[in-house]
Amino acid sequence: MQSRPNPHDAFFRQAFGSPRHVAGLLKLVLPKRLRALLDLDPARIRLHDVAHVDPSLRGTASDLIVEVPRRGGASDDGTERAPTSLSALIDLPDVPLDAAVRSYLPSLELVVADLAGPEFTREALRASDAEPVSETLLEILQGASGPEASALFDEWTARLRPLQGEPAGGSTLCAVLCYLTHVSAIPRPRISAAAEALPEPEKETFMTAAQEWMLEGLEKGLQQGRQEGRQEGRQEGERAALESTLTRLVRLRFREMPNHLNARIEAATTLELERWIERILTAETLDDLFA
Repeated sequence: MQSRPNPHDAFFRQAFGSPRHVAGLLKLVLPKRLRALLDLDPARIRLHDVAHVDPSLRGTASDLIVEVPRRGGASDDGTERAPTSLSALIDLPDVPLDAAVRSYLPSLELVVADLAGPEFTREALRASDAEPVSETLLEILQGASGPEASALFDEWTARLRPLQGEPAGGSTLCAVLCYLTHVSAIPRPRISAAAEALPEPEKETFMTAAQEWMLEGLEKGLQQGRQEGRQEGRQEGERAALESTLTRLVRLRFREMPNHLNARIEAATTLELERWIERILTAETLDDLFA
């Protein structure tokens, strides 16, 4: 069963989908003892492809999966000596068991970080020594729907300016503005003005996705359905707005719309259209978008 797109999850995957920002997040959430054992150099952090998700579950997406090496993990000859058992990865000096028995007892402890918890409030983040961009992305994830978002918007955009110099920074900035458009009470003209600094084609993507879909297209479809007073009218109005918006987004992003994709869009469900619109920000190819 496919779930409706979740703007918070989508923003998290986009915002922390680079090794640099993964490193910044891990420095914030991991216990010091564990952090000291890991090599958090972004150049050595590897993000795993989420293509292993079954196609029938693609709408739910996958968690971010990253691989972080241990400090001093390379041997003298430069090769990695990979352990062959889980217990070899974990030190258990306080377990009073015979070694022969311990070898058959896997042990795994998870670090669960509640990003909405009191240890990650705005004040706590600002008092930390975290990298400012990663800190701000997490702060936006927490506070975008809160009452202070409008007052903090200019400060957030200023702290995120270094993203303009990153290879995928334009896409991340676009995701930030789309997320704020979707969940915050920040006046839309302020967000649109900030989008003027986005590079192309991210600027076009934002203007279409945020302004037309989230503010006009979808709302017009819902209003039309309510005015008609019929369930089928509401569904048809919403679906027509989504179909029109997706078609424009595809042409803006990929400069083409093959005939077979037109037919697929026309036959799609509302849930599929919503999922494809959400994916337009991160899809590299048409095949990725409609996978």
